[in-house]
Amino acid sequence: EQPPLSPTSPGLDGEMEAITALARARGLTPTAMTAGLDLLSRFTQPYILVFSLPDGRPAFLAAKTLPGGHLAVVENNQKLKTLSIRWIDRAWFGRVILFLADKNNPGIRFAVGMQGEIINQFQKQLNQLGYLKTPPTGQFDPLTEAAVKRFQRDHRLDVDGRIGPLTRAMLTQLTGNI
Repeated sequence: EQPPLSPTSPGLDGEMEAITALARARGLTPTAMTAGLDLLSRFTQPYILVFSLPDGRPAFLAAKTLPGGHLAVVENNQKLKTLSIRWIDRAWFGRVILFLADKNNPGIRFAVGMQGEIINQFQKQLNQLGYLKTPPTGQFDPLTEAAVKRFQRDHRLDVDGRIGPLTRAMLTQLTGNI
């Protein structure tokens, strides 16, 4: 069984600084985490797989999930190549960097008691997916928290009832709405 998605501290300080600078220049927030391929395959946006070389240095592979159990990857020579997920599963240890399009609220974890238009948007997403049965109010209330927990449980995310980067990425992926 694959592990659920969870944040990780990848130990890639210099590399993460460069990746963060490039991503932020494009209005994206990089989020480093550990993920199983079963969950990662649900994301259609590109991501970076992090490998450890035999000498301990990190190596990066830009990838995008394709239908049929394959990944499109960009090699160092910038040529596109297709790899089997089975090959990746043998060589990869679960570290990945996802890119989230959230210029206004990077890294914020939304929870009970918070309010505003962004909460209204989350409630609309939860409604669209059938997790919240009440109309959006813009208030992160106990009903919203319960809906978030059900969503997290169903998608094998850490169940804490808060909407952090991973829950937001999955909500956006499944609804197509930011």
